Amino acid sequence: MSLLNGSTLHDFRVTNFKCFEDLNLTQLGQVNLVVGRNSVGKSSLLEALYAYRSEDPIDALDSIASLRGESWRPSSRGAAILSLFRTSPRPGSEMLLGPIDDPLRIRLRAFNRRKDEEGYWRYEPAPDSTPSDSLFGQLTTRVLRDASQGIELQFRGEILRRMILDSRYRLRKRTATIGMQGPEQQTECVFVGAGGLPVSILSSLWDLVALSASEDEVVELVRSVFPAVERISMIGRYEGTEATGERRAFVKAVGFSEPVPIQRIGDGVGRILGIAIALVNAKNLLLLDEFENGLHYSIHESVWRFIFEASLRLGVQVFVTTHSLDCIKAFSRVAARSDAVGSLIRLEEKGGKIRAVQVDEKTLEIAERNAVELR
Repeated sequence: MSLLNGSTLHDFRVTNFKCFEDLNLTQLGQVNLVVGRNSVGKSSLLEALYAYRSEDPIDALDSIASLRGESWRPSSRGAAILSLFRTSPRPGSEMLLGPIDDPLRIRLRAFNRRKDEEGYWRYEPAPDSTPSDSLFGQLTTRVLRDASQGIELQFRGEILRRMILDSRYRLRKRTATIGMQGPEQQTECVFVGAGGLPVSILSSLWDLVALSASEDEVVELVRSVFPAVERISMIGRYEGTEATGERRAFVKAVGFSEPVPIQRIGDGVGRILGIAIALVNAKNLLLLDEFENGLHYSIHESVWRFIFEASLRLGVQVFVTTHSLDCIKAFSRVAARSDAVGSLIRLEEKGGKIRAVQVDEKTLEIAERNAVELR
């Protein structure tokens, strides 16, 4: 087995986020498969990883809540973020995302407001036990005259950012980043959802690799699963010189005299293309929700093989979710033969708390050989 590179997550903690009270993952691999029944938080775990590795965790949290329709006040970014806390949000509440001993802290605070000598309003943290610290859901005009509620981002003891909320939970004041740039800000994380990458994002990621060695790598990754594919391009519709719509992926393939939309070859090719483009663009982390979507079980092993090989070669750590037993079996077979470390994480609910049961490659191989149910 190869050693994990320096930017790889060896462990991860999720506290007070959505369904997770306090989830701790240890001995993570280069490629990690997350399984479990519905509603145990498989997708939520990917979202927590995405928020931690994003350049702006607050924007990431807002996107997570908004896209899933989980905010109880859709027009408010502040409310969207508050809705992701597992417990009722109140000053002093903390959400932890990151390595077990060194997590990013998203903390709800009360801030006293005062004018400085030049007449500008300044916000200073108030003690969490002050009388004005009512629940965020019970803000009043009187309270806002004396104190404001807000969100504070902390990492390694440093305050990265403070955001003040108004009475409608909108972010009304956002300070500049203070000191450090946060956890792994220079890295990039790509999240491929259950429905694949949106066309606009797929096009943008393609443009980043077009006419480079990475483009050749994308084509080779797709061809490793679908050998008939020869070339790939993103093509838009034009009237004269004006673009009239989103670009679509076209392929030149054996058996076709002209380039055809990738869907003509099959939905699986589009899914593989999205994974391949995400892999070469993710400088650090690839998140893939519901692996099996659009993929016939007969190609699962081929897809896993290129994920393991590419993740090791590119230094990209991968987290994938699935409900499919065929996917788990294929993962087990490829992990046993790969130099990249594979780890299976089973999320389960016990006593109202989500916990993780982790299975290493040797145990996974034994379980697969003896038809042990791992889902």
